[in-house]
Amino acid sequence: MMYSKEQLESLPPEEKRALLARLLKSRMEMGNSYPLSLGQRGLWYLQQLEPANTAYNIPLVFFLGGDVQIEALRNSFNFIVQRHPVLRTVFTMKDGQPIQQVLPWTPIALPIRLLQDQLEENPDSQVMRLLYEQSRRPMDLEKGPLFWAELLKLSETRYALLLTLHHIIFD
Repeated sequence: MMYSKEQLESLPPEEKRALLARLLKSRMEMGNSYPLSLGQRGLWYLQQLEPANTAYNIPLVFFLGGDVQIEALRNSFNFIVQRHPVLRTVFTMKDGQPIQQVLPWTPIALPIRLLQDQLEENPDSQVMRLLYEQSRRPMDLEKGPLFWAELLKLSETRYALLLTLHHIIFD
């Protein structure tokens, strides 16, 4: 049964505790799998129709300047992925229904591509081309990962962090 905020507030404490216990029990039985939200369900169905479709890949680029501490950036990235289960989520089938399955955390390497000696006349357009290429790779919703990251070293004091995330995990 669904409760409104007012209904929940009016419940006696013992009923609130019983409701919480039922919710926790059902969550424990599910383990690391969860139902899809309405929006995720729609994106999942679209991806089933066209698995190679990259229209829902979201490309992002962040230009970083100065003395970038690469190991600190890598550690920060890993901390974010460890803390946010959606970044470790894949979408599989269980009992004929799509579900979200949260995978255990494993460290991410954050690859670094050294471009400072290979840059063309307009490095920003080269970065955008590489971002476009990254975003055109299809993602496998069942196997993951559902995001990619790469750090480009453009010079001693300039970097570009490329990120591509599937819309099903990034809203």
